[in-house]
Amino acid sequence: MIALLAAAAVAVAAAPPAARLDVDIGSASYAIAVERGGATTSGALHIDCIAACRSAVHFTEAVDDAPLGLFRLWDGDNLVFTTWGGGSGYRVRAYAIDARGVRKVLEAASRGAPSFATATDGTTVVGTTERGDRDPPSAPLHRVSWTWRHDRFVRRATP
Repeated sequence: MIALLAAAAVAVAAAPPAARLDVDIGSASYAIAVERGGATTSGALHIDCIAACRSAVHFTEAVDDAPLGLFRLWDGDNLVFTTWGGGSGYRVRAYAIDARGVRKVLEAASRGAPSFATATDGTTVVGTTERGDRDPPSAPLHRVSWTWRHDRFVRRATP
C-alpha cells in the first residue's frame, strides 16, 4: 500500500504541465509553464530564465482558475498571455518579461470569450466584456479594450 501511495505521489509530481511555452526575449530564453490544480490545490504559472540570463529570474503565481491558454501574440514584444476559466467567465492575465524580471501587467475578467489583436500601429489590444457593477444580470455586456501603451495596459470601455 505504501509503495502505491509513493508511486502515485511521484506520478502527480511528474505530471506534465497543462501548457508550456519557450520564448526568447532580448538575448535571454525563458521557459513558461502552466500547471493544473487538483481538487484541493491551486494551479500555478511558472516563468524561469533558462539561458543567457543577466540575473536569476524565477516567477511563480498560484492561480485558482482552470487553465485555457498560454501564448504570445508576436515575437517582437515582451508580453506573454494566459487565459483561464472560472466561475461565470474568463480571466486574462498578461505578463511583461525582461532582464529585470516578470511583472503582471494585466488581470481582467470577461463574461464572454476574450479577444487578442494587434492594432494597425502595432500595439497589442485585448478585448473583454463586462457588465457595470450596478447593472442587473439581464443588462447587455459592454466591450472593454485594453491597449498596451507606454509599458502598461490602458482601459477603454464602450457603452
